[in-house]
Amino acid sequence: MAAIDRITSLAQKTYYTINGAQNDDTGDDLLEFQNNFILGFNLWKEEYETEAYWNSVRKDDLILATISNTTTFSFQLSDDYRTPVIDENKYLKFVLSDGTVIARFKMVDPNQRQVDDDLQRPDRATFVGRNVVLSRAPNANEVGAKIVLDVVEYIPDLTRTDDSALDLIASSQLAVLGIAKNNTLSDLTKVSLSPSFAQKYSNELNKALNINNSSTEIDDMRGENFSRRYLVMAVTQPVKVKGATITSSDVVSFDGGLDERGDYNIAPNAISKGRNGKVNSAGNFTKRLSKKRWLPNSVGFNGEVSANYYQGEILFYS
Repeated sequence: MAAIDRITSLAQKTYYTINGAQNDDTGDDLLEFQNNFILGFNLWKEEYETEAYWNSVRKDDLILATISNTTTFSFQLSDDYRTPVIDENKYLKFVLSDGTVIARFKMVDPNQRQVDDDLQRPDRATFVGRNVVLSRAPNANEVGAKIVLDVVEYIPDLTRTDDSALDLIASSQLAVLGIAKNNTLSDLTKVSLSPSFAQKYSNELNKALNINNSSTEIDDMRGENFSRRYLVMAVTQPVKVKGATITSSDVVSFDGGLDERGDYNIAPNAISKGRNGKVNSAGNFTKRLSKKRWLPNSVGFNGEVSANYYQGEILFYS
């Protein structure tokens, strides 16, 4: 099938989706219909290709440059490629001619190229303008190595003689809904229909993204490594530790008095042993002001309590 025939077929599907009928133009009107669709497709295509690193246009292990000195740390990416792949656990590598990887630079957002302390700064790379920028210049041992990274190509524009873009998109239905969404948003007479197309397009796009990003490998959740950060803080910014604040919970009342049944058997409001303390007339346990005999509240018997010094402790016996 000729390229223009495939384009016309997709244009008819889009026209039907919007209007519920096929376009019956012929001659110059058909030519205009085709050209308008090509323009609409290319406008949508620019939106579509930025949604993900589409596998259909991925190129792995592109040789960006060969290291020739120890001063250059910025390397231009060819205009044939849209962007490097910047993702979790994705690295730019220095590779020797025998395939040995001698350095890895993690691909990060431009704001993350140099965000670490000088004590231990990992190698990073980012994409600024049309240049791949490293966090450091190569050293003498790395001269002669090739710079290798994964990139994404552009999806070519659709033309009357080149329909290769149709083979690189996730599905024809995604293109139909995307173009319909854009066309109806610009058409005031059909603006009420656009939310339907936008929602359908969003659903179709999510399905395509899930398929594109699917993998049999599960990414482990990685927590931040605080060990190096705290080591730097301990050296340069020691933390001032406040002294422990010790408080006491005063006993409100021991109106149960002295209970001789032992620690595990006495009532919660009684005492079994005391040191330099006493029960006052209000039934409260307080500091003993002097070494003198005292009589606790009645606990079923009335008796005199005397103090005895034994192995460094003053014990009270009745």
